[in-house]
Amino acid sequence: RHEILILCQGMLTALIPLVKEKISNIKVIAWQHNEYEIYVNQYYKRYIKNYLNGIKYADLVVSLTEDDQKRFGNINKNSTYIYNPLTLSNRENKISKLSNRKIIFVSRLEIEQKGLDYLIKIGKSLKDDWKIFIAGEGKDKKKLMKMIKMNNLQEKIILCGALKSEELEELYTSGSLFISTSRWEGFGLVITEAMLFGLPIISFNNRGPNEILKNGNYGILIEKNNIN
Repeated sequence: RHEILILCQGMLTALIPLVKEKISNIKVIAWQHNEYEIYVNQYYKRYIKNYLNGIKYADLVVSLTEDDQKRFGNINKNSTYIYNPLTLSNRENKISKLSNRKIIFVSRLEIEQKGLDYLIKIGKSLKDDWKIFIAGEGKDKKKLMKMIKMNNLQEKIILCGALKSEELEELYTSGSLFISTSRWEGFGLVITEAMLFGLPIISFNNRGPNEILKNGNYGILIEKNNIN
């Protein structure tokens, strides 16, 4: 019988040929969590040959979208995709009434990937009593807090911290709009969460959001970096 080993991301994927050389009867799955181009041109550029070789020798490559499956499939024909499953259930069928002037943003607090700097610009342009509520924690929290303070946006951008499931459900149902400002996004689980609670979606046109929203049929896709 075969043992199956699942390896995630770049460094471990790069080790697949070595693993298969040392353990002859093992099957290895390479599970990739982000966009193909981001891995190749940014994250794993330093050891790109080893990374791509790992993809090539994997017994199966699993990505998050059909679009990325095609790209990995050019290297390894044994490729598939599995969408991220919803972890919020909404058993009570809570749907936002869209009556509050609240924009919801849920994310790890990482400025570059998640486009938190864009939120500052958006916050400065918000009219009337519209506000952005941010749920999440991350390595750039202090930087974000400083950016909010420097731009006098304490009343416009509200940090909610990390929320548990019930708290997150309440946040979604209290909002009238969900936005995603990511510079790249392998999938975008928070978009599907927001949709579960009836929120309209506006997102930059990244691979994951594009596939979730079916090219804009189920939400508004904006060209990347277009704040206006």
